[in-house]
Amino acid sequence: MSKTPLLDLPKNSLKALKQSWRHDLIAAISVSLVALPLGLGISIASGSAVPPMAGVISAIIGGLLTTFIRSSHVGINGPGAGLVGVSLVGVVALSEIGDGNGYNYYMAAIMVAGAMQALMGLVKWGKYGDLLPASVVRGVLAAIGIIIFASQIHIALDTGFGKASAIDSLIALPANFSNINWPIAIIAIVSLAILIVHPLFINKLKLLHYIPAPMLVLLASIPFVFIFNLNSEHTVTLFNGEFLVGPGNLIQVSNITDSFNLRPNFDLIGTGRFWAISFSVFLVSTIETIPSSKAVDKLDPYKRVTDLNKDLIGTGLSTIVSGFVGGLPVITVIVRSSLNINHGARTKWSNFFHGLILLALVFFLIDEIQMVPLAALAAILVFTGVKLASPKMFRDTMKMGYEQVVIVVFTILTTLQYDLKTGLVAGILITLLIHLVKSHIPINLFFKYLRKPQYIISNEERKTILKVKGISNFSNILNLSTQLDNIGYGNDVIIDFSQARLVDHTVLEVLKDWDDKNANKGGSFDIVGLDMHVTTSNHPLSLHVLPPKSSLFLSKRQQHLKDLSARNKWSFDPNVVWTKSRFRMFRMFETRPIEFSKNRLKGKFKTLKASWEVCDVTFDEGAFLATEVHHSTVALVTFEYLQVPSFEIEKEGWFGRILDLAKREEIAFSDQQFTDDFSVKGSNVLRVQQFFNDALIEYLTINNRYHIEGTKNGLLVFKNYRFASAEEVEELISFTRGLVVLIKQEYAKLDLIKDPI
Repeated sequence: MSKTPLLDLPKNSLKALKQSWRHDLIAAISVSLVALPLGLGISIASGSAVPPMAGVISAIIGGLLTTFIRSSHVGINGPGAGLVGVSLVGVVALSEIGDGNGYNYYMAAIMVAGAMQALMGLVKWGKYGDLLPASVVRGVLAAIGIIIFASQIHIALDTGFGKASAIDSLIALPANFSNINWPIAIIAIVSLAILIVHPLFINKLKLLHYIPAPMLVLLASIPFVFIFNLNSEHTVTLFNGEFLVGPGNLIQVSNITDSFNLRPNFDLIGTGRFWAISFSVFLVSTIETIPSSKAVDKLDPYKRVTDLNKDLIGTGLSTIVSGFVGGLPVITVIVRSSLNINHGARTKWSNFFHGLILLALVFFLIDEIQMVPLAALAAILVFTGVKLASPKMFRDTMKMGYEQVVIVVFTILTTLQYDLKTGLVAGILITLLIHLVKSHIPINLFFKYLRKPQYIISNEERKTILKVKGISNFSNILNLSTQLDNIGYGNDVIIDFSQARLVDHTVLEVLKDWDDKNANKGGSFDIVGLDMHVTTSNHPLSLHVLPPKSSLFLSKRQQHLKDLSARNKWSFDPNVVWTKSRFRMFRMFETRPIEFSKNRLKGKFKTLKASWEVCDVTFDEGAFLATEVHHSTVALVTFEYLQVPSFEIEKEGWFGRILDLAKREEIAFSDQQFTDDFSVKGSNVLRVQQFFNDALIEYLTINNRYHIEGTKNGLLVFKNYRFASAEEVEELISFTRGLVVLIKQEYAKLDLIKDPI
């Protein structure tokens, strides 16, 4: 959980390189180990006409070129799995109406799509990315995931089933179980097992932080080449059957320069099919790039803001270059960007280094690359497809209301039955229809509210109040964004939805993003009036519709917390709270954005002159497609008259500490046993050593289950990545009180209570 101390990074690119190159290079090594198998896998999944190196070329250009013409600081650029479906259809469709190689036509379409994206950035239309309903975007990405899964599962199992639509491939799967080539299927199964198990152990075995799952898959698959002798065609006897294996089950790739021999063919530029495919490439690239760039900002520990228009120009121009030399489109990829940030990247040079390392790998390891079984790459893509359309995605969507699931499912089915563009339009129409029905107002009034939402801005006690009337949904979100831009970041803002007939999920997601940026500039943000609305879910981002409705229902756990609070004369509030400023001073939440908190118990250690709060928090780790949502019950302590040094402490094994030395040195103490048992880190070593006196060390040694952070006048204490039971909450408060007692006693001895450190 520890993070490198934040520094003031120089804006000058070369100075930033000099200061941070070690951190950026370490991160880039891990990213490139993911980018290589994914680049190969995306290319192969895009169809036999696509060169296997096309995805790797895209990643190299994304690193060596895009780095210097984009805005993002720690994002990673390269090929996106979401474009697999478009490529599969596009190459075949263009080859059907042309006389030449289908991929040469597709290269031209890629270049036109890149020009569209660059033009979108030049005219500053990046803001229009918010106009797509969030659930429709989820539906499209889920449909793409299903297409990827359907196209790769037969390759992973080597069933021999030929090319078909996603629906036909899925329908044919049960009937083709008897055709499974088991030696090849075993490679895929082992690969999938690694991909599934890797996240479960990444926090327990820190070595896995440095070996990404896709690279583990490649390393684990190569021995099977020798076990089954895939270098020569022959039959393998297994499970009382004989199965044909050979070089056809391996990647067939020669030198990367062979891909550069291809040339885009613009002969079909006058056809409608060419422009339809170009627009599809542009659409998917933009749908992935804009949310990914915004998501990277949430993870950036330096809280830098990306200029979306400049990012579109950068990825658009890079896509033109990539298409010209035989590569796939270049986008911002969130999974690799998340990995980049989690491994300590600080500047854009990490993206550049990742491209440089990839270039070296494909030039010097070409023979080793050809030893990778196709089944291993197919397994990586199958896993990617499942994550895009996972049951978890549907569960998370259901938490926001059943109507969001209807939108997602309808968008998926329409996209699979027809195409991406039809799926998007159908998703938007069903969303509007649901909003119309839920709003309970005449159709003419509904569309009047859509066209002309009302915004009233007023000031009250140094706070800006923005009152929203009418319908506030995805279609008029740019109007709301304009109002927020006029207010500006760094202000104390309250959004009043008490007179808004309908507030949709997309609007609330955009406000959540705006809140994060506003807080980074020192402002505060809150929403009022939503408690008057009807919802189909308790999730704070669900669709909210008038008339008013309230619910006094408490869950069994909430009732226990309420009773606990009553017995001890604490206050208890079960409602969702959007304000998150009190969490942001702790390093734990610098790169883990808080979504909301609820079930707050509050009290005071009166004789200790400190107030405390225990609440349930829901926060993100990663973002967009890489988002993992976590929950925890945390205790926050605020001292009235003293400050504590900045520190983090948690119990950690020897192996984890050895790995942590590569990122940030731990603090040693005279008590060697305490040094061995605990990982303690802080920015001021001497102050932290003084702070952890003998009494505090003894207390923590006995009660060694909690993660603790200190900063300024506050403490953060928590135990697990889950909500605590009522009994555990009571234990947490008791432990925290004991901790505060010892801290105050030590400060009193030093006579520092009236003279804060």
